[in-house]
Amino acid sequence: MRLEALKSLFWAWGLPLISVFLLYWPLPIQLNKVLFSYWSDADRAYRVYAEFALGQAGGYWLESWFFPFGEHLFYLDANPLLCWFSAGFFSLIPSMRPYMAGVFNGLVLAQLLFTHLGWFRLGRCKGMSAMSAGILALSLTLLAPQWLKNNGNFSLAYTALFPYLCLALLKSTERSNSFRYVGIAWFWVAISVLIHPYLGLVNGSFALLWVLLRNPLAIQGWFRAIIVALPLLLFVVVLKWSDPAYAFRTKEPWGATENQMTLAQWLIPGVGHVNELLNHWGGDAGSSEAWEFAFIPWSVWWALIWVLVLGHGKMLFKALPRSAAIAGLILLLFSSGMFGLSRFSWLFEVVPYLKQFRYVMRFAWPMYGVLGFSVGLAFFVAIKNTTPLKRGLFLVLVLIPVGIEAHGHVRFLKSIHLQTANLYSETEQTEQLKSGIVFLKAEKPVALITEPFLFEGSLMTAGENPGELRRWMYVLSVLGNVPTVGGILIRPNEHQALATGGFSTEPWYAVNPQFRRKLKGKTLALIFPKGMDWNQSRWLHRKPYKVLDLDTNYSLGLIGADDWMRVLPLPAAAESDSVHFNLLADQTYRSAPPFGNKAKLIKRNEYHVLLDTVGLEAQGYEVSLWVDAGRVNSVNGVLFVEEVDENGQGQWLAEANPARSRCLDGRWARCALVFQAVPKKRYRIILTAYDFQTYTFGVNRFMLRPMEIDVGGVFGNYRMWNNHWQEQR
Repeated sequence: MRLEALKSLFWAWGLPLISVFLLYWPLPIQLNKVLFSYWSDADRAYRVYAEFALGQAGGYWLESWFFPFGEHLFYLDANPLLCWFSAGFFSLIPSMRPYMAGVFNGLVLAQLLFTHLGWFRLGRCKGMSAMSAGILALSLTLLAPQWLKNNGNFSLAYTALFPYLCLALLKSTERSNSFRYVGIAWFWVAISVLIHPYLGLVNGSFALLWVLLRNPLAIQGWFRAIIVALPLLLFVVVLKWSDPAYAFRTKEPWGATENQMTLAQWLIPGVGHVNELLNHWGGDAGSSEAWEFAFIPWSVWWALIWVLVLGHGKMLFKALPRSAAIAGLILLLFSSGMFGLSRFSWLFEVVPYLKQFRYVMRFAWPMYGVLGFSVGLAFFVAIKNTTPLKRGLFLVLVLIPVGIEAHGHVRFLKSIHLQTANLYSETEQTEQLKSGIVFLKAEKPVALITEPFLFEGSLMTAGENPGELRRWMYVLSVLGNVPTVGGILIRPNEHQALATGGFSTEPWYAVNPQFRRKLKGKTLALIFPKGMDWNQSRWLHRKPYKVLDLDTNYSLGLIGADDWMRVLPLPAAAESDSVHFNLLADQTYRSAPPFGNKAKLIKRNEYHVLLDTVGLEAQGYEVSLWVDAGRVNSVNGVLFVEEVDENGQGQWLAEANPARSRCLDGRWARCALVFQAVPKKRYRIILTAYDFQTYTFGVNRFMLRPMEIDVGGVFGNYRMWNNHWQEQR
């Protein structure tokens, strides 16, 4: 018995521990040296976690984000449960704070161990031997597409929750007279919600369907389903109660129906060796977006073939209850848009986070677990009664592809996890960074900003910034204990988005009055490129003082907030015949000021040609247009230029999104792009919008001008320069 217990212990814990160390080496001994960072989601997660770990944040509201407004923890997608854990853990053991990033990274890798244990226990529950359950569990753990979300969005990569949820649901099905395991399933759904509401929606909807489909006509089944779904309902109530900006959150988020699952995305891996071979031999294989990872690994399909060859296909439907397979299939179809998401618009109001679910393909994740476990269990049953020689041959035929594909996944993540130094650790900081932290603590600026202005996100006035600049901002904000004006604005309220975006505007427009009140007479800290030309007329009044270098690319300085907010008069310029200008004002529009009381209304999903022209000179041109950014998130549009061939077919040359605008005047955003023209070519300039909503949005003042020509004029009470406008007082 003792030997059997040791064997079971090895297959449950020893195998995954050894595998993690070997596959992820040297990460296990460098956990505090690096940030598993790749993009803005990862940088945001580390920043929020560090704020809680250092005792600078608590509860659910963070004042350090989007100064002077603040932001709700759940709207930052930053794993609230982990943040609250870190706050308690590091307050009890403050000596561990220098290793807070290492603890974070260690918890990320530790999920592999607990995911393995969950699948192992489920396999043992279905009668598998310890060795078979261990091999299957490790395979499912390392191949999980969801695990690859650790390329940045860590809170969506909690693969450990699903097998434990399945185990609880399986036992609740087998022991229908007991509510104990329904309560355990409730617990796993609740944990999922507190880690990431999207994760809660995926796991919660799967559990709800599993319970409900088992016996849809039984009252007890409905009661159990309500219990399982209760965490989602409680979350909606608590979120509405705890969020001061709840009533103002955008009513029309970008991409509610974007990135639905396709057959190619489900069949073709997004990363790894197989994907590389397909791209090498056949070009772009049409795989899913690399950061969504909702495919089924090819190793699973390969194992499925051998299950069918060995005549154990029926076993696929006995591994888990039929309701589990149907639940996974329904969610797969939902993720593919099979039911038509517009028909479920009422759900978007009941469960607000579903409205923000821009990548519904994530609902395909449960099907990987259901299919992978069923195929694995059926395969081990199929080879159980074969001769040792055949059994070994079949294991080799299946496990070698599993190992190759798992290696591709791990290699992808390691290449990300090893490239970013942990700047939150003193041992990894340069002397310049340490000086910058001391500088901020001594000067105590009211807020920290960057140039270019850091304002990224999926909605409203978003923008793109170098990752290095973003990381400098976040690290200095946390370690210097200074709030940031810009940041990652994921699901903003419209007032906050426009006001914060307006702070980045050109100095020809006044910033939001709330900024003026909060910043009057105060000092701002500014991170900016070392090559910044402060001698330009628009920057002279914003030149920082007390400047110190952060590295070879960026510097840190102080500026007076009043200087930053000073409004400059527009430069003068003459009119030119080579400039195309159109007010586009054909309808009365109450929201139009400061652009008069008229604007052009553009319908959703409509390609509106602003200009169709030939005979442009061989030079660069700027296209600009003003869009009402405050009207039901109407910045969900694309302004683009296409070069048209003899058959009337267009090829995109350049595009711009009003959501990427850094120039706002009140609620209006200036959308602009630049393209290079070729003589005698035909060009079309087009504006369109997307998403299934039927709202129209207002546009005004379209201009096409050669880059080398400055154009201006006076229009009533307004003065214009290069399609910038300023009211004359």
